[in-house]
Amino acid sequence: MSHLRILCAALVFFCFFPGPVSAGKIVQGSGTGVILRGDVEGARNRALDKALRNAIQESLSGILNYTEAPDQDKAYEKILSTDPFYYIEWYRFVLDARVENLYKIELEASVSEDKVKKRLSDIGVIPHASESLRLGILITNRINVSLPIGMFSEAGEDFTGFAGQQFHVRGFQVMDGPLSVDNTPESFEKLRENNQLTAIQGRRLGVDAVVLGQVEIGKETDRPGTDRSENYHVEIWVRAIRSRDAAVLGLREGDFILEKNASRAMSRQQVYQHFDSLLALIGKDIYENAK
Repeated sequence: MSHLRILCAALVFFCFFPGPVSAGKIVQGSGTGVILRGDVEGARNRALDKALRNAIQESLSGILNYTEAPDQDKAYEKILSTDPFYYIEWYRFVLDARVENLYKIELEASVSEDKVKKRLSDIGVIPHASESLRLGILITNRINVSLPIGMFSEAGEDFTGFAGQQFHVRGFQVMDGPLSVDNTPESFEKLRENNQLTAIQGRRLGVDAVVLGQVEIGKETDRPGTDRSENYHVEIWVRAIRSRDAAVLGLREGDFILEKNASRAMSRQQVYQHFDSLLALIGKDIYENAK
C-alpha cells in the first residue's frame, strides 16, 4: 500500500505533457472506478478514462449549447466514441487516489476544440470551415481606473481576442486585421454610430458580418439615482452588422453588479462569463439571420 501511495503522489507531478501544443480549452474532469477483486490498476484506468471523457464532454457541451445542434445525443455519442487522447492535448492530476474500494481521479485538461469542431463538422452538426460565416470583431472596454490594481487592465484587456477565440471554436471564421485605420476611441464611436460605415469596413476585410461590442466597468455611484459606493457596475453590449447591406443581425446587452469584496479572480470570471453568454446569444442571431 505504501508503494501505491508513493506512485500516486508522483503521478500528480508527472503527467501527460507531450511538449509544445496548440492552445486548447482548459476544463475539469473527474472519474471513479470500482476496485474489483483487488485490481487497483484496472480501477484506476477506468477512472482515468471516465475523467478524460468527462473533460471532453464539458468542452463539447459549450459548443453544442452555443449552436443549438438539433441532434445533440448523436453528437455526444460520436465524439465520445473516439479515443479521448485524440482530443486531449495535456492533462494534470488534481486528485489521484484510492478511497476505500473506489479509485478516484480529478484532473485539469486542455481539450483541442479545433479537433472537436472538425469532428462535429464531419458528422454534420456544425458547418465545415469552408462553409462557415466570416466575422470581423472589435470589442472595446471602458474600465474605471479606481478598480483594484491587477483586476483588469484598461489598456491591455483583450476582449476582442477572447471573443474571437469563442467564435472560432464554435464554427465561425474570424478574420485578422483592424476594422479601421486607427484603433482610437473616436474611430470606435464612429463605427458604433454608423452601421453603414461598419458594413464598409466589413466588406474591406472580406467578412460576412462585423461584431462590435463594449465592456464598461465603473463605480455603482456613477449610475444616476444610485448612492452605493462599495460595488462596481458592469454593462456589456454586442451588436452584429451584416457587411453587404448594413442590416442588424442581432443586438444583445446586459448588466450586473460586481461585489467589491469579491476576489479578483472571481470578479474577472464573472465578467468573462457574462460576456460569453452574450456572445453565445449573438452567435445564434448571426446563424439565424445572416443568410
